[in-house]
Amino acid sequence: TASVDTNTTQLATTAFVQAELLNFVNTKYKSMEATTGAADGTNRTFTASAALHGETVYLNGLAQIKTTYSVSGASIIFTTAPASGVRPYISYFGF
Repeated sequence: TASVDTNTTQLATTAFVQAELLNFVNTKYKSMEATTGAADGTNRTFTASAALHGETVYLNGLAQIKTTYSVSGASIIFTTAPASGVRPYISYFGF
């Protein structure tokens, strides 16, 4: 019966797509990763472990407005340096 075969194929395809999406998110999404760079109150550039896409940047646990920083590859460049001892954390898709 054609409709049963079609439904089975659709379910298998849906399950495959969901599994691939979950795998993509699990391998590409980085959550609350510490950046590298001197947290000395004068440094404005910090680096992630991969190029940033869809990032959210946090200082002291607070998400930052996109106008307070820019992104170039894996680097975050703040318009004003974070205070001494404050290390940015980021959540992002890394490719």
